[in-house]
Amino acid sequence: MLEQKYKCGFVLSGLNMRLFVCAIVAYHGPLEDFIRHECETYEWLYGVKVYPMSPVSVEEWFAAYIVNEVGAPICIGRFGCSQPAIAQCFWCGIFCCSEHAFPIVGRKRQKRGIVGGTFAVECERCRK
Repeated sequence: MLEQKYKCGFVLSGLNMRLFVCAIVAYHGPLEDFIRHECETYEWLYGVKVYPMSPVSVEEWFAAYIVNEVGAPICIGRFGCSQPAIAQCFWCGIFCCSEHAFPIVGRKRQKRGIVGGTFAVECERCRK
């Protein structure tokens, strides 16, 4: 088996998610152990507990992972989605990512008495 080497750097990316890119150059062992180690290092350095969520892209020398902060909810608007949530459904209260949250507009707002400047979204399930 070939020996794999990794090196990591963290980059802030977006609302409540952090992206860290793992360059395969300076760590020995399985990628999962490396990711876990880097999450622990990040927590120690910045005081924010993070967890790996899912691989975003893998190229020849790089693998990018989205890391979730504790307290940053994950989308449950559709089965299998694990993107960081950006809003909570006005009707049922579940958390949704940008793909599964839809603004409540027009007659629906008036009918339910949603106040003028209130940001309100509905999930994919409640929308149907």
